[in-house]
Amino acid sequence: MRLGDLDALKKEFIKEYQSRSLLNGKEITYQKEGNEYKAKVIGIDDDANLIVENNKGIEKISHGEIQIIGMEQLLV
Repeated sequence: MRLGDLDALKKEFIKEYQSRSLLNGKEITYQKEGNEYKAKVIGIDDDANLIVENNKGIEKISHGEIQIIGMEQLLV
């Protein structure tokens, strides 16, 4: 497999991943550097980072755990 083929596969995978995300538009909480933040999910970028908007502006989340606000009620 050529490097160009891998790049094409990655782009195809990311496009599919972005289109299937259930997080777009959802309100979430997440922790970073010991602080908890509330944010709204904007989407997923081409490097698979979660893009959110919080009170500090737009931020990328590359790893970690999030919680969808209001999801607890759905799980009960």
